[in-house]
Order: sequence, then structure tokens, then C-alpha cells
Amino acid sequence: MGLFGGSSSSSSSSSSNSTTPTPTDFAPPQAPLSSPSGFNASTASSGEIRQRIQTQISQSSNLANAQVLIKTVNKNCFQHCVPSPGSSLSSKEQTCLSSCMDKYIQAWNAVNVAYVGRLQREQREVPMGGSAL
Repeated sequence: MGLFGGSSSSSSSSSSNSTTPTPTDFAPPQAPLSSPSGFNASTASSGEIRQRIQTQISQSSNLANAQVLIKTVNKNCFQHCVPSPGSSLSSKEQTCLSSCMDKYIQAWNAVNVAYVGRLQREQREVPMGGSAL
């Protein structure tokens, strides 16, 4: 087996005997057209497909937002609460981290509620398929 799981045998007509990975070594696996949940795109209506895509986008967005929140909390709260890292956290550092994390999460939730409210207002004002111009 070659680098990155590629084949290192020279059974092809190529004269190169190098173990340098080829572009096919990095190709992503091909995903099946039907999902494990039994969703079949060929028999689904366009509304069902649209809803499925919107759900997937929403889930991906939620995951990305959670990752940003965790990264920000870790960076800012740790820098603020742990001035000199050691082998363990003092009770004061633990309390500070907990409080800092709670504040970030509360602020994140407040911003999220306001943002969702704004999106909902805008959707009511501009009907689907309409133009705001």
C-alpha cells in the first residue's frame, strides 16, 4: 500500500515507480444517491426535496455556529480566567471559566433570538419568490 492508502503496485502501463500520491488518492468517497433514512429523490416532490435541502443547510449552519461559539468561548474565557496555565485549574479559575462561559452562551442566545426574529419579520414582509427591489 502506498502513501495515503493508494496502491504502490506498478500494474498500470505507467513507467513511474514513485510513491507520490495522485489526485485520485485524495478523491472523496462517492456518496450514494439515496440516504439511509429511505429518502428517494426520484419519487420525492420538489417541495420535499426543497424541505430536505433547507433542513440540511439549517443543520450545517447550526453546527458551524456551535463550533464558532465553542472556539470563541475557549479562546476568550481561557485567556481571561487562566493567566498562567498549570497542571490543574484552581477553584477561582474554574468559577471564572464557568461564569464566562455562561455569559457568552446567554449573549449568543440573545443575539440568535433577535436574528431569527428579524429573519421572520423580513420573510413576512417579502413573500416567497418576491423581490425586495
